Amino acid sequence: VVTPTGNVLVEDLTLKVEQGSNLLIT
Repeated sequence: VVTPTGNVLVEDLTLKVEQGSNLLIT
């Protein structure tokens, strides 16, 4: 993604996915 807004959205989604994975693993 080239747009800064897109980058922020991708990073936000990635963080949510990582947090969700951590909760599932825990």
